[in-house]
Amino acid sequence: MFSNGGRRWGRLDRWPGLRRTGQPSHPRKLWQPWMLGRLLLLGVTTVVVSLVVNAGGSFWGPPFAFREGERYDRPILARVDFRSMDDKEYLQGSILVPAHQPISEKHLALLRAEHAAYLQSLTLRDYLRHWLGLVLITAGLTTLVAVCTLRYYPSFVNDLRKLVLVCASVVLGAGLGVVFGQAPWYAAVLPLMMLAMILSLAIPQGLAFLVMVSLALLVTLAHGASLERQFVVLASGLVACVLMLRRVRRRSQLVIVGFCAGIVFVLMSLAVGLLTDQTWTLITWDAGRRFFYSLLAGLCLTGLLPFVEKLFGVVTDISLLELGDVSHPLLQELLRRAPGTYTHSVTVATLAEAAAERIGANPLLCRVGSCFHDVGKMLTPHYFVENQAGENRHASLTPAMSALIIINHVKDGVALGQKYRLPKPILDIIEQHHGTTLVEYFYRQALRKWQEQLARGGEAVAKETETPLASEARSDGAPASALSGSPNGSSLVASSVPAGPMTHANAEPTTDTTRAGEVLESNFRYPGPKPQTREAGIVMLADAVEGAARALTDPSPGSLQKLVHEIVLKRLLEGQFDESGLTLTELRQIEESLCKSLIALYHARVKYPETKSPGTKGAVIR
Repeated sequence: MFSNGGRRWGRLDRWPGLRRTGQPSHPRKLWQPWMLGRLLLLGVTTVVVSLVVNAGGSFWGPPFAFREGERYDRPILARVDFRSMDDKEYLQGSILVPAHQPISEKHLALLRAEHAAYLQSLTLRDYLRHWLGLVLITAGLTTLVAVCTLRYYPSFVNDLRKLVLVCASVVLGAGLGVVFGQAPWYAAVLPLMMLAMILSLAIPQGLAFLVMVSLALLVTLAHGASLERQFVVLASGLVACVLMLRRVRRRSQLVIVGFCAGIVFVLMSLAVGLLTDQTWTLITWDAGRRFFYSLLAGLCLTGLLPFVEKLFGVVTDISLLELGDVSHPLLQELLRRAPGTYTHSVTVATLAEAAAERIGANPLLCRVGSCFHDVGKMLTPHYFVENQAGENRHASLTPAMSALIIINHVKDGVALGQKYRLPKPILDIIEQHHGTTLVEYFYRQALRKWQEQLARGGEAVAKETETPLASEARSDGAPASALSGSPNGSSLVASSVPAGPMTHANAEPTTDTTRAGEVLESNFRYPGPKPQTREAGIVMLADAVEGAARALTDPSPGSLQKLVHEIVLKRLLEGQFDESGLTLTELRQIEESLCKSLIALYHARVKYPETKSPGTKGAVIR
């Protein structure tokens, strides 16, 4: 399962760690239809971006690269014979601007006239050769980004909607960078900084890093500037923005990131200006302009952040803080209908948040996701031990029907989350927090009854239990959508066993005990999917250990550590974390964090001596 030479590790402290469980076991085939569509999308993006970059100067021609006030260490020579605006003729090779002399307004007009004459002298072959060079550069950068995405971020490729949005954003960012970077504004920093912030929130940080460095190079080529004059400055500021913006917890954070990136732009403008021997006037102007545009990008995106979240389906910490408010209508409804489940969810949130902090995951997402993970229980709260007041309603039900109620809370929780418009990461945690585990208590109970029936013999008895879930649902008459639940109490703790093939519930009856177990197992197993993120895996473990710890009669530190170790190891060997991206080292750290939190939660209290108050018979003061 974990590619450790076929060896199973019996103890967590012996895991070698540092190997992610979510890596695909087989290479992706590029000739699959869904992959060909994504390759076609990348190809179209490459062509469109190359066309946009090619339009940086005169369309289909080399751009005009000079600015007023710039100095060059070599004289600027005429590339063709031309006539200036004052009807003065210049021959090819004539010196238009001497070396180390700033370009004045008169020089700039002369250079524009020379550039226009140069474009007229180009043939169609020259234009096509220039465009083909840009296409090849763009294709090379696109290929690099695509290979890195497939190698390190394969899950991103599966999200076609987000992939289309990212490609469209790259085209739009390149176009605005080319247009805004022209005279007199020279504001390419503004759209590129906004795009860097958006991509940092919407896609993995490493991928955003590659995309922004590639765009900085393409925009530099579109403006015809040399790499040391523009690319170094642009790439430095954009990379600083991507690295600083991981999560947005405060509304002012985007402005702070824009300010810090602006400082980087100022420092790099100063360094490049000194390196290329520019005038202090030009250095100051460039540094101030880039700082202003960087700060303005942070201010603009702060107002557009809700629309960016909605469009890309991302959830910032600002939104999570709003969702985690106890006054949220869904949480209030959960508290009113199922107070025991609400208390359980709050405890799970505490455990999950500490574990996420330990491994560097998103603690706020774990906390908010834990608060909502069992909202489906509110539809049938009295079927769960944390909400029962002495009466066990499962006593009158068969194990199959009890399992149906228990399992169905995941689907109902997702439906409630969609009704209250919870974001997708929260819905994913609700859907994945049990993975494909087994409701083992009722499964063992049903298997025991099945074996007793087989021991008594009788084909009719085996035939009656051929489809336990379907027959029980028909006899009860309750629709599946009205049922919900999750085992988190003493006798209803959901645990898991290694998953076998999912056998259809309507399989033909058999007298073989192993076959009977396989038939029953599919009826008592959660539908999944397995946790797809580290945060979902953390919530799964926190939910399981919290419910199991409540069932302990003596929650001593040793018993809690043993309980957590067994649950983590069982989920691991069952393969529940295969798609979560958690490493073995991270799982061990999660175990340690859960043990520490549970020991603190169930710590022993000092028993105070009872003292009778004088004159009050039987009164006790503590």
